[in-house]
This record gives sequence, structure tokens and C-alpha cells, in this order.
Amino acid sequence: MLGYAYAKAGKRTEARQILAQLTKMAKERYVSSYEIAMIYVGLRENGRAFQWLSRAYDERSGWLPYLDVEPRLGALRSDPRFKELVRRVGLPSLQDPVALYPERRPVAPSIGSEPVADASRQGIM
Repeated sequence: MLGYAYAKAGKRTEARQILAQLTKMAKERYVSSYEIAMIYVGLRENGRAFQWLSRAYDERSGWLPYLDVEPRLGALRSDPRFKELVRRVGLPSLQDPVALYPERRPVAPSIGSEPVADASRQGIM
């Protein structure tokens, strides 16, 4: 988290020092690839962030189920690589409410027992 905070505060040198420490530590013990990815997100190095997020996927990081709601990842959401990662993780898209809540599938409006015609499909609108 500190590395991300440094990066967002414009303290790129300090953020890179944290990255160097983490990658050195990772040679001897487990260091979360997800947290390293977050530092790259803060540095706006999206390519490197996606590399580390992919490693986090391979590690089965416990943070990946929160991809679609993690505020630090907002800058990556429009990138097709992000959508692919969400798909690989198996998360429903927040952009598709039917996928999230299939029991809330929209029902065609009706009057009595007859469904109302959709005017936009008939070229009326």
C-alpha cells in the first residue's frame, strides 16, 4: 500500500524503491503479485500492472474477486486486458446486471394478459 501511495502522490522514486525491495524479497519469500501490480497502477505503468495481475491470477490471489470494485483499478477498467482478466477470473460483468442477478431479468410490460409491443423495434420511435 505504501508503494501505491507514494506513486499516487507523485513520489515515483520512493515508489520504485518499494518495488525494488519487494522484488528482492520475492526471491526469498512470498510477496503478493497483486500488491506489486497496485504499485504499477499508481505509477500509471499499465502494461507492467497487467503483467503482475496475470501473475496474481496464476497465484490465485485472494484479491482477484474484487477486481470490479477495487477503486485503485479504476484507470484499468476501460482496457480490454482488464475485461479479459475479469473473464478469466470468472467474475460476472458489473456492466451486465442480468449476469449478476439473473432472477431480476427484465420482463416485457403487459396490459392485462397481452404483452405491449416494443415501439422501438417496430420502427415507430
